[in-house]
Amino acid sequence: MAQKTLAIFFVLLGLSLGKTEAGDFSFDSSALRFSAQSEDISLRKRIGKSLFLPGLGEFSLGENRRGRFFVKSEMGLWFLLAGSLWSASGNNSRLNAYATRFANADMSGKDDQFYVNLSTYESMDAYNAYQQRARSPYDTYSKEAGYDWSWDSEGHRLKYRDYLINRDYAKSIASFTIAGMILNRIVSAIDVVSLTQKKVLDAEVKQTSNGAELRLNLRF
Repeated sequence: MAQKTLAIFFVLLGLSLGKTEAGDFSFDSSALRFSAQSEDISLRKRIGKSLFLPGLGEFSLGENRRGRFFVKSEMGLWFLLAGSLWSASGNNSRLNAYATRFANADMSGKDDQFYVNLSTYESMDAYNAYQQRARSPYDTYSKEAGYDWSWDSEGHRLKYRDYLINRDYAKSIASFTIAGMILNRIVSAIDVVSLTQKKVLDAEVKQTSNGAELRLNLRF
């Protein structure tokens, strides 16, 4: 509202400065520029920067404080992702070595469900017996396929289960971190659109030899 009032004021001021004859007042229509197409291209570039690295789009608009916020958030998420992946990888190696040593299990080519079953049952025979009672004979393992195991103690099996829980927890953190990085990019892109789409109205009246000249510049 204030910008519109200011623009009207400048128009009236220009009219008052000019002479009453129509030919004595000059209105430069070419000064009224709508650079929608160029601004649209610039907006796409800023969005691309924010999607590549949150904060870059804000920096290109001169919003350094906002840019630093998004960059710091991104750095924190990258550190969290690296730490969680490192922890998951370490726990996975520990799981394989532990099961091979204390359960005589062959861990090569096994899926996650085998890891869970290995942590739940003391041996392959115990697992197969449970599946037979549950009338799920097709879910049993065979020694010939390399799925045999037998824990040498209950304590070792429980320790293995703790390693498995820690690995899965680290994987969950990594997944949530990746989701957070995607969200950070989306929020940064939305922020860039909001900042870019703010309307800025510039009005200028100049006294010339032919009268008054009004210049308007409306950017989107």
